[in-house]
Amino acid sequence: MNTPPSGAGSNRRNRNPGFTTSAPARRRARVRVKLTPLGLLAGLVALGGLVFLATRVLPAVLAARPAEPPASGGFNPAPPLAAGATVAALPPASGAIVINETFDTLGNWRFATSSGPDYRISLDKGEYHAEAKNTALHNYFDQGKFDSGSVEVDARWVEGDDDKNARVGLVLRRTDQTAYYFEYYLFQNGFWVFQAGEKKDGKDSFRTLGQGNANALALRDPKAWQHLRVDMNGTKMKLFVNNFYLGEVDTPQAQKGDLGLAVTATDGKRTHMAFDNFTVRNLK
Repeated sequence: MNTPPSGAGSNRRNRNPGFTTSAPARRRARVRVKLTPLGLLAGLVALGGLVFLATRVLPAVLAARPAEPPASGGFNPAPPLAAGATVAALPPASGAIVINETFDTLGNWRFATSSGPDYRISLDKGEYHAEAKNTALHNYFDQGKFDSGSVEVDARWVEGDDDKNARVGLVLRRTDQTAYYFEYYLFQNGFWVFQAGEKKDGKDSFRTLGQGNANALALRDPKAWQHLRVDMNGTKMKLFVNNFYLGEVDTPQAQKGDLGLAVTATDGKRTHMAFDNFTVRNLK
């Protein structure tokens, strides 16, 4: 007896038992749609309407919508440098000097840690030295509170674990409940971050208002002196690293508060930083 080929005759029907196709259904399957001239004209008109919406109406609607806020929460970055440009030395703020700390003593400063007791502070040849392990160590200037002015400091890595999270920074407008932090990561290719800190239910919380990487022209050896600067003016804060303008952060408020220095080491690492030339000037 001859066996039918696979997929033919009764074998094809047996793969779907109970399924049959009636004669009317087979006739319906052969029906073809005939498009009249009037139907063709209506289709062309509808297509033209869609093209008009896509090219004229939709762009106008999108343009009328309010601009979306910056993803970084109010940060306006500096424009990119033109090809062949160099980073020139920035002139200091034009106002009078209010603070010129030489670090002959530590009598103008008080200290705090946000976590952990493992830290050490000292003076060495007119430099303030801060050593921290798995700790954020803050040193606050104790001779006045500020809501405006140009704040500058020089900082360098002395020794320790050259970890990617080792960082130095400035603390700005610090009160019992809030503060702003501008931190520079020495071993992360010029990475920096600006955060708003707040105490909630006795715990510290942080919100990033701006971050990025300094232009390659502004980068220095991680173990060289780095220059940090912030110009505070109302809710606006202009940020600088090594005489390079990073951009401007729009902060939620402009309350008066302490100014300070920050050294941070995390993940069980230790870092030893030095500071010098802490200066505050008025802004005209």
